[in-house]
Amino acid sequence: LANMSSASSFAPGSILSGSPLLKRLDQTIGLEVSYWSPVTSHPYDPVFSSTAYIADAASLENNGLLPMLRRKMEEIIVFIHSPTPLKPRSHFNPFKRAPRASDVDPAFSCYFGVDHEIPNVFENLGNNQVFPRFQLARILARMQRAQQVGRGIVVRTALRTLENTYWGIPAGHAVNITWVYLGRATAWEDQLPAETRREVRPFFEPSNPANLPLTGPYAFFPHFPTPMLHFSPEQANLLANLAGWVVQQHSDVFRLALDRGAHVARSRFPSRDILAEV
Repeated sequence: LANMSSASSFAPGSILSGSPLLKRLDQTIGLEVSYWSPVTSHPYDPVFSSTAYIADAASLENNGLLPMLRRKMEEIIVFIHSPTPLKPRSHFNPFKRAPRASDVDPAFSCYFGVDHEIPNVFENLGNNQVFPRFQLARILARMQRAQQVGRGIVVRTALRTLENTYWGIPAGHAVNITWVYLGRATAWEDQLPAETRREVRPFFEPSNPANLPLTGPYAFFPHFPTPMLHFSPEQANLLANLAGWVVQQHSDVFRLALDRGAHVARSRFPSRDILAEV
């Protein structure tokens, strides 16, 4: 349990395990373990253990989507609480170029096979493509439209998987995914008390939803930096209020995603979006 707790945010583990010179440090720290799979390809195959190096889960995949696809889940809600704001259409057109790491979280775009120009030593996302590349631009455009409306970035899509042998995901699995991408919601900001609204909205170009406040008690809200481990009651409550408000604004989408009885109706449309654009 101590190893699991310490490794849950051990981002340097991906660096240590990837370097022969630094692996000895991993061994010293105690995050080298013997691992064996509880399942074999055939019932009577022998089980062998292998050496594994423990690191933060985000070193490979940050949202927990791939294990769900491997289990062939048919309805998934993915909350992407990224420190990277989605760039609006005025600053990034997904139909004209591939997204950069500064346009949208690479942990999202990697599902569609985007390789960003600057490798990240803390993440290895190159094995994570599970959906066709051509579908990314359309989904990003829908996210940008939702962002412009100001009620939160919630987009529901129907997709089919590509084969991914690295993760053991078969081709052709039909899945409905509701993407919830963290970001400013201008309609929510409009309803805040004037004093709070001044603290939350950026001074420079506040109409650009990718711009964030850089100073004050809510600096970088709602995309607080990942290493930030302490939140004031005001920060925590405001972030929780924003998240709850966004869910309420899209309650019809979440009800559809969580309604098991509606699966038959949903499965009739496996190849296209089944909900009007938000």
